[in-house]
Amino acid sequence: MEKITILFTIPNFETAGSGHALFQLALGLKNKGYNIHIMAKHDRGSLVKRILNEKIQFHVVPYESKARPLLKLFFYSFKISRIFKEIKPDIIYSYHYSSDYSEAMASFFAGIPWLYIKKNMSWYGPSQRSWYIRSFLAKKINVQNSEMESEFLFRFSKKLIHIPIGVNTDIFKPTNKNKNNQFTFIHVSTLLPIKGVHILLKAYMKLLSNFPNGHRLVILGPDKTEYIKNLKIKYSSINKISFIGKRKDVHKYLDNAHCFVQSSLNEGRREGAPIALQEAMAMELISIGSKVAGINDQLKDFDYLRYNSENPFELKEVMLRVLNMTTSERAKIGKKLRLKIINEYSLLNETDKTVNMLKTILKVK
Repeated sequence: MEKITILFTIPNFETAGSGHALFQLALGLKNKGYNIHIMAKHDRGSLVKRILNEKIQFHVVPYESKARPLLKLFFYSFKISRIFKEIKPDIIYSYHYSSDYSEAMASFFAGIPWLYIKKNMSWYGPSQRSWYIRSFLAKKINVQNSEMESEFLFRFSKKLIHIPIGVNTDIFKPTNKNKNNQFTFIHVSTLLPIKGVHILLKAYMKLLSNFPNGHRLVILGPDKTEYIKNLKIKYSSINKISFIGKRKDVHKYLDNAHCFVQSSLNEGRREGAPIALQEAMAMELISIGSKVAGINDQLKDFDYLRYNSENPFELKEVMLRVLNMTTSERAKIGKKLRLKIINEYSLLNETDKTVNMLKTILKVK
């Protein structure tokens, strides 16, 4: 059998999360003998150098077109289809978060099977028609949580497959048996408003007012936005709260912490399955999460670690519950959380399921 060629498409590698997830999967498939190509609209971002170092072929192509005017959309999509045909992939796998369907049209014109990963809960509103077309043209749709199908993708149920983005459990594993004496709550994310950092801070302040000693809150992520700048100013006098900024060695901070908090909101462009929560769980870290899509799957069977989104009072109560646990209680729960990641959300699991999906689409053994 000839080596199968996969072309991954993504807008860029500057934003966190998706680019790294794509790279991990691409590398895993490459190591299994697949021929990997990646296409982005530009080559900025430190991850691009790692991609090239791994001898993965990288293409810089502005492959999207606006939906209007229609004549321009068809013309440009046909032009991109010629580029796709030159690369000669057996399949194209889109990691684009948006409802753009021009690359799907280009794949159709090129006669190449195309699929996409649905990473967030956006669907309704001005983009609904675009999501329909994008899904209609897709050979498969990789949904990131169980609620996507019931809420809006039920019409495409025969195309759906659930392959969660995986965690490298060889990197994200507990190593520090002597954590800081001071109990540490930690939050790691892109720190966008949808991550609910303001709710977490309100909950933590309520916790501080009742139990002022023996704990702290550490927040990791890009801290240069107006949203975070304003929060930093508002809580600048609270020495128990630390904004660390963006860090590459996230696993080391998780390893030193005692409890992770995923405070995602249930509004706007809702996320599909926060990878940071999975990484924390893989570290055997007690993990609190809001009751929103994605997290409901990730923390299934751990209802006592969840709270109603946007409710700082409930979040405070769950944080207090964890704070009052004994070390052995937290350790026992932490092992169960890591086991769930290994069984359902590991990178090895994602790679194997992706291989099976590709073989099914391409009808090869």
